Amino acid sequence: MRQAKFQVKEEIEEKFQKQIQALKKFSWEKCGLMIRPPRSQEEVSDEGEALRHAVVWYLEKMSEGATAILFIRRVSEPDEPFYTLELNPKTLKVVQCRTKHNASYEENPEVMDFVETWVKEVVWRV
Repeated sequence: MRQAKFQVKEEIEEKFQKQIQALKKFSWEKCGLMIRPPRSQEEVSDEGEALRHAVVWYLEKMSEGATAILFIRRVSEPDEPFYTLELNPKTLKVVQCRTKHNASYEENPEVMDFVETWVKEVVWRV
């Protein structure tokens, strides 16, 4: 599934992995959905390819701590791309949450409720 031309950016790998560790505090599960940080640069690339959006372009911003990328999954399919969320780590506000072809989470009440509850119960308490 991985794009043949994607290669790990070695120059950001250490910083990227450090950011992933910092984002684990935002992992959470409720009502059949879960949210977690990506495990690797390749997983971010695979996410963008599966959902047909450009999340891979956020790798460097994420490695610098300028943005936070998290994955929303169904608990029953923890490795199947569902939604990708961007969180501003300074303001702790959701910047965007997208699924296939860049469709917004606002079109899915289940996901929108999950994200709103996650922000109140997890993000604002960190």
